[in-house]
Amino acid sequence: MKSIQNKLSNKKGFTLLELIVVMVIITIIASQVIASFKGAADNGRVAAALNSIKAIQTAAMNYFNNNGGSCTGISVATLVSGKYLPGIFTGTGANPWGGNYTVNVNASDSTKFDLLMTNISQTDATTLNNALANSAQAVSYVATSSTWTGTF
Repeated sequence: MKSIQNKLSNKKGFTLLELIVVMVIITIIASQVIASFKGAADNGRVAAALNSIKAIQTAAMNYFNNNGGSCTGISVATLVSGKYLPGIFTGTGANPWGGNYTVNVNASDSTKFDLLMTNISQTDATTLNNALANSAQAVSYVATSSTWTGTF
């Protein structure tokens, strides 16, 4: 009897409870790391979009100056074909969220243009709105189509 008790008391390894506690701790740490990576990815998309918006603003300003002070006829295609923008702005999935860029003359003022980006979450649209508060004439977001619009 004593030899069985000695064998059980000298047994090396972890108990089931200890293993479960370690697994719970690892799960909590992993969820925090994943959440921080998601936040970093969202911030990266917003930063990339802001850089693209600045490039489109510059291209539109050059188009405006070369088009007699009007944005009439402006589009992503005309900005690319006129060498105001590189070709990466055309096609499906061009913006950081996998949506499209669309540039149109503003319906009420031909000296302004509207920039639309599709496939954007409301949270990211709000971040864009805050970042562009001083440079955009107006901003809006349509949740049903996940479309952000800025007027410049």
